[in-house]
Amino acid sequence: MSKMLVAPIEALTDPRLSFQERAVLLALYSFKGKTDTVFPSRDSIAERASIADSARVSKLTKNLAEKGWLTKKKRGFTGCNSYFLTVPNVVKNTTMAESTTMAESTTMAPDTTSNVVKNTTSNVVKNTTYKEQTIEQTIEQTITPHNPPVPFDDFWKFYPRKTNRGQAEKSFAKLKPDKQLFDQIILNIERRLQLGDWSLDAKNYIPHASTFLNQKRWEDEVIPRSENNACQQNHKLSSVERLNVNLKRRSDARERVIQNQRNEPDKIGVVIPKDGGFVRQ
Repeated sequence: MSKMLVAPIEALTDPRLSFQERAVLLALYSFKGKTDTVFPSRDSIAERASIADSARVSKLTKNLAEKGWLTKKKRGFTGCNSYFLTVPNVVKNTTMAESTTMAESTTMAPDTTSNVVKNTTSNVVKNTTYKEQTIEQTIEQTITPHNPPVPFDDFWKFYPRKTNRGQAEKSFAKLKPDKQLFDQIILNIERRLQLGDWSLDAKNYIPHASTFLNQKRWEDEVIPRSENNACQQNHKLSSVERLNVNLKRRSDARERVIQNQRNEPDKIGVVIPKDGGFVRQ
């Protein structure tokens, strides 16, 4: 089933955009959810825009930012970009000026009104049909029907513990997160790493991705590192190490009892010194 793309008509009519810039802009709008901010990777943008070299995406998005179509910003520890989509004022003003000129040109004498209405209606229908055809062709070129709105690879790239990918992919497919939920999950992962609830130096304390998704852990409380250190300290030793520590404590306690008995006189007044000899009092 084909995916639908919602984008401002100015994205197609702006004469300042090159073909590849327009393709990248429409690809970005294909990732748009309920907000105007999107977080696709360069590879995802290049794939939807049919650009072979993903490195060129950076140059094209920079050009779009200079022309007022978006704002780029680095995101957290990942170094990936977020894109805030806007419509340039210069394009909006041009569209309004064209509408005003068209309205003024249709104000004529009563005997010519009928011809003007017919001609205007015919041109509007032709232009609308052409633009609809152009949008459909652009969608077919930039979005393949088999690509999901939020690919699993985008989640897997952000998740810090790369364990049991197959099960994680099944859990992700079962969850089917939309763009808004996906952004919430990614922000929760970044917050846990930034506050120290998770550590890249102790990944064994990070849950598997499938567990994180199945149990909706992104809705749990994030515990900062200062509160979490005490809990982590108690779990650093393995079960074998804890057993050895307990045995050592018992051995030390038994040795202290023996030492105390040696230094105390027995019933017949004999002191057992530490060297094992006997001294009669």
